Amino acid sequence: MLACALACSGGEEAAAPPASAPELEVQRFPLAFVRAGCARAQTCCATRLSPMTVVDARERCEVTDEFSAALMGDLAMAVEGGRATYDGPSASRCVQMIGAADCDARIDITRVDALGGACAQAVRGHVPIGGACESSWDCSPGLFCDSIPLATPRCVSRRPIAAPCVSEAECASGRCANHTCDDRLPLCTFD
Repeated sequence: MLACALACSGGEEAAAPPASAPELEVQRFPLAFVRAGCARAQTCCATRLSPMTVVDARERCEVTDEFSAALMGDLAMAVEGGRATYDGPSASRCVQMIGAADCDARIDITRVDALGGACAQAVRGHVPIGGACESSWDCSPGLFCDSIPLATPRCVSRRPIAAPCVSEAECASGRCANHTCDDRLPLCTFD
């Protein structure tokens, strides 16, 4: 789904975000989140990749910006509909955390909740397992909105490593490669 999935391998956790942060509006969060991750990717991986790969990564992040714009409406609708709670200061700290993260910290920008800390608190879905959903923003942590093959999309558990998948949202690891949930997020790879 997101074209700019990055994990510059290594460490356990990203750098701690600043203690205070201005509130980030719900409509701006998905785009700010993805842009911060893509900017980090370009900075951290510039020395590890060829110049053409970095240019390709920049172009893919622009496409990701367009994808993120579509997500904005889903997030705002989930919050407005009471299916999710949004915390603007936590969202702002999350974006700052990604931008300040050490290049050896593993950051997977395809999953807000998987980053922990301020990112896990930025958006909290309320729909339990089996509940009807409109997007994965609606679903409680650890769940995603599965519309295949159901007539009515439902929140279901993210799939384990080696389970079949169609998109990253389905996998607990945040990585779907060759239609299989995978936990190996390649070093500085944009796909």
